[in-house]
Amino acid sequence: MYDLATGRLRWPFPGEFSPQLVDCGPGRLCTVGGDGVRAYDAATGRPLWAIREYNDIFGHGGDRMMLGGYGNSAAASHEPVVFTVDSRTGARIHRLDGWIATNSTGDGRTVVFHPDPGRRDGIVGLYDRWHSGVRVLGRGVFPIGPYCAIGHGLVACVSGDLMVWRIP
Repeated sequence: MYDLATGRLRWPFPGEFSPQLVDCGPGRLCTVGGDGVRAYDAATGRPLWAIREYNDIFGHGGDRMMLGGYGNSAAASHEPVVFTVDSRTGARIHRLDGWIATNSTGDGRTVVFHPDPGRRDGIVGLYDRWHSGVRVLGRGVFPIGPYCAIGHGLVACVSGDLMVWRIP
């Protein structure tokens, strides 16, 4: 890592560089790759924690981060799951088995999907990482990788088709 002001090397990155480097809280950087999610002290490069089973970050803010897997071979667990972890320590706070997350909405909520066994349709809900709960919105067809947004009392997702739900 280099100092933006001077261009000097602050600390060497250990091992092979990850394809994804994200800000994961005050003074922390996280890498996301085939070996999971790893957090480092941004100033020194000191490793803080690592979670190897999951390699997707679905949202973060403050001291909460959502990790998980789509239930495919990309995650070491091969399970659809959403975890809320403490981004300072990596401690697991809450787990949603069988759920798949999309991108974060920026307000602490994320659209999640629980597929019916062997199908692409299922339950759609809003997961609140601060309160560790899911508010069910309805049902929908939800292939992996949709883009979802929240605004004006609605949740809208696009993945081939447009799906819209009112937030109760």
